[in-house]
Amino acid sequence: MEERALNPPGRRLWWILCLAACGEGPDVNDLGLGLDLGMADATADAAADVGADAGLEPDLGFALDATQPDAADADLGFAEDLGLPEDVGLPEDVGLPEDAGADAGPDLGVDAGTPDPGPPILCAAYGAVSNEGVLANAGLTELSGLAASNSQAGVLYGHNDSGGAPVIFILSTTGADLGERVLDGVTPTDWEDLALGPGPNGPSLYIGDIGDNGLNRPEPYRVYRVDEPFVGGGPSTSTVAFEVFELEYPGGVHHNAETLLVHPITSDLYIVTKESTGDPSQVYKASAPLVLGAINLLSLVTTLAVPAGLDLPVTGGDIHPLGEALLLRTYNTIYQFIRPAGPDFDPIFSAPYTRVPAAPLGIGPNNEIQGEAITWFPNGLGYYTASERTNQQLHAVRCQ
Repeated sequence: MEERALNPPGRRLWWILCLAACGEGPDVNDLGLGLDLGMADATADAAADVGADAGLEPDLGFALDATQPDAADADLGFAEDLGLPEDVGLPEDVGLPEDAGADAGPDLGVDAGTPDPGPPILCAAYGAVSNEGVLANAGLTELSGLAASNSQAGVLYGHNDSGGAPVIFILSTTGADLGERVLDGVTPTDWEDLALGPGPNGPSLYIGDIGDNGLNRPEPYRVYRVDEPFVGGGPSTSTVAFEVFELEYPGGVHHNAETLLVHPITSDLYIVTKESTGDPSQVYKASAPLVLGAINLLSLVTTLAVPAGLDLPVTGGDIHPLGEALLLRTYNTIYQFIRPAGPDFDPIFSAPYTRVPAAPLGIGPNNEIQGEAITWFPNGLGYYTASERTNQQLHAVRCQ
């Protein structure tokens, strides 16, 4: 009678448990029944198995479910029971704040949100010309070249036109006098422009002795290179060391020029010729490094589309501090060129141009009677201009 009380299902369960304990017969986990439904901890473990293992056929065969004191602990801690990738349920993938910007991209195939583009490098639009201050150094009577320091805030460099002493004038961005640096032993023929660019010891100033109004100068065209001076304390005068490089146009022909450009990354040097009114300028290049003690032969890059219309001859220019744009000026207008996409800089000279704000041609503090000097702000978000003659105003144009 007692044997009949042990009904067949009960007997079958006892048999299964016995075989499993002895290492024979089917794994109780593979039956989807057994331990989880008939054991004492069914109340605790059933919830985990119903949420994870229920309906899986088989239960992946992990012995951990059978050997843990409470199989629920094993089921809840292993993503393998779900048949899903390892990182299911990890905080990195569920959009938690600490990971929302980093992990969403790789998992979804795209980055969530828009990356910060950083500060702009060019003005989308420019404001009006502003007066920054009078050029205070009385010796600065024919300002022809202008360059802005990118390592010393508020510092500009300039020089006089032909016939002046071999002096680099240092001035502030309000026109104040900060001193002079003399290239002792140099006799300028026709200094016309100034550019800041890389040098062997760091930032350097390049002075273009490239003017040739009569197209008959007997001296070679030259460029002087000076380590950028350190400016400190009150105005002071001292001599500086320099290097001199000789240049020659193809075929030894003569060109008058008032625009010297130095690329801020490659150090390549460019000269833009000054042609008669109505005639477009040409661009010539001396690839870096320049050679001391030998002629550096210039090569023709292109003929510009400017000056155009009633614009007067080109008198100055500057390359954007990051090499992304170019400014060329005449007495009455300023052109901006944007570098086209691609690894080379030279196509910029054939790119479309726009006219940007310039001080009007004329006499008075708001005007420039003979404007030749121009330089970008060190951050590229505006530019300074100035004119020859005494008591001239330093002008600036900023992003709108």
